[in-house]
Amino acid sequence: MKHGPSNISSVILALSIFAIGPSSFAQEEQSAAPTPGSFSAAASPPRFQLQAQAGSRVTKVLQIHNMNVNPEQYDIRTGDWLMNENGEVSFMDELVEDSCRPWVKLERRKITVAGNSNRKFRFQISPPEGTTARECRFALYVQGANGGVVTDIAPGLSMPVSGRLAVIIYLSVGDAKPELSVVELTKGDGPQGVLPLLIVSNSGKAHGRLAGLLRARDVDGTSYDVSVSDSPILPGQTRAIPLALSEPGENSIAEPSYPIMLDGSVLWDGGQYKVERVTIQ
Repeated sequence: MKHGPSNISSVILALSIFAIGPSSFAQEEQSAAPTPGSFSAAASPPRFQLQAQAGSRVTKVLQIHNMNVNPEQYDIRTGDWLMNENGEVSFMDELVEDSCRPWVKLERRKITVAGNSNRKFRFQISPPEGTTARECRFALYVQGANGGVVTDIAPGLSMPVSGRLAVIIYLSVGDAKPELSVVELTKGDGPQGVLPLLIVSNSGKAHGRLAGLLRARDVDGTSYDVSVSDSPILPGQTRAIPLALSEPGENSIAEPSYPIMLDGSVLWDGGQYKVERVTIQ
């Protein structure tokens, strides 16, 4: 049985203008021009994954795109975010415990971008001397002059909500790195029916992400391509990461007839997990 795109896939598709490179902005503008006076900003890249040593300084540039015909003024500031083991994200204006936002210096707090134009915005992160290996995580907000509200979204997306978008920043300090291990390959209920799940733990000091080169075959003999969610697994977390099945050449998610057999490899930075003719009942 086939289903439409997953909830998160729908978010990515609907908001692709905010989450992909600049070359795609022109294509989106042709199909949906912004309403004059509306919040029509986007940013690239939508996510930074950086590395630094304690006592050093990292300077990066964010491209802010005003897709309105009129000049727009934006407030720029930082925020903290947390994600639980279910993948639910919360954004906070107040400093959380052990926040690294005091390390961050912004070029300025307000910028004006001409209509249908881009502007570079610089920010710096300076981990203090003596900082032990860890991962610094925060969000960089680009907010319309009339304010905005942040809605919980998947990390790594650059998504405007009522006049604000959030760009996610990760900075690994020292030798902080993920240490992922696969606990179990099982199945569970999801929005598109029953899907295979990888239970993955991270005992390291930085987040990790999975990728995969997998194929599946169900009890009816139907073959599937298997995609692995790249949702982050934060330090100390154990998460159920879904494997989405689709028939070759199809974009929609398929629900197979169980049992299914999986073959291939699950990959991450510094490691992999071999899946050799594993049957999921």
